Amino acid sequence: MAKVLVTGANGFAGRSICKVLALHGYQVYALVRKISVHTQLFVNNPRITLLQGDLSSAEALFDLLEKNEIEHVIHSAAVVSDWGPKEIFYEVNVNGTRRLLEASRLAAIKNFLYISTIDVLDYKHGKHTVLSETTPYTSSGHPYQKTKLLGELAAVDSREYFKVVILRPAWLFGPGDKTLIPEIIHNLKQGFLLLPGKKDTYIPLLYVENFAFFVRNVLDRIDGLPSGTKMNLCDDAKITWRQFVTFFKPACNAKAVVVNIPYVLGYVASLLFENYHRLLGIKTRPMITRSSLSMVTSSLEVDSSSMKQHLDNGFLSFEKAMDRTVAWFNINYCLRKEVH
Repeated sequence: MAKVLVTGANGFAGRSICKVLALHGYQVYALVRKISVHTQLFVNNPRITLLQGDLSSAEALFDLLEKNEIEHVIHSAAVVSDWGPKEIFYEVNVNGTRRLLEASRLAAIKNFLYISTIDVLDYKHGKHTVLSETTPYTSSGHPYQKTKLLGELAAVDSREYFKVVILRPAWLFGPGDKTLIPEIIHNLKQGFLLLPGKKDTYIPLLYVENFAFFVRNVLDRIDGLPSGTKMNLCDDAKITWRQFVTFFKPACNAKAVVVNIPYVLGYVASLLFENYHRLLGIKTRPMITRSSLSMVTSSLEVDSSSMKQHLDNGFLSFEKAMDRTVAWFNINYCLRKEVH
């Protein structure tokens, strides 16, 4: 039974990866910073072993890999946000990744899957961009995009020591999401959602369980993949931000008004919110930031042809994935009164 270490196992993507791998016969070692409600779901699964730790020590990571005879590492731990001190992004996304790579080299693991993001690629707001594996890297200075790029480059540079595969998922969605969809629902329940950008701005989406299924798919056939392989991942659906938001209206607030506003107004608002938070030292993220504005106003499409070459049948259709997602959020968010 192949042994796999999954970092960030209590995250949105990490939880699904652990469950799918365990279901398909892998012995999973789930690395978490702390035992949480989410990781309690793993407790009764004999194929998932919870390991409490972080990425702060290459020596500790080496001991963990060596002691448990880990063969494969799936690195999904990251600081994922459009707001926060840049030092935190660099410490986890860059330094933490480098420590894990060094530990993996010393422990002589076989394969390293780095979970990157399409945000490491270059795109501009106001333009429709089709992202492929040949798309140039981003020149963005935003801490999240920049540090995920540096982490990806560090992983690629380690391909002489073990096989490295880079997976770049589109925007992940599904039951349990705690970022994108809850914010949409909150605004819909208030009756008014301002959506910066044009009405025909497309959002590339990937159902989180489809993503986990593909990770397992790659691990199953990794012997046939060249080291340094990079793949952009996306569901086979073309949908606008406005259409995506509308899926959640009926149960949350059918009368909610969704209004598209020009990029310029969104930029001014994001700048004001950012400065207000900095001036008052507010730790929580602003309602809108320049980084989130860029993402929302960039019309993106992902060329997933490379992914499809390595995909077995089993992906849930976008329609069924949305049905499951909407049903889950209807129960857990839309029908629940918000507490402030």
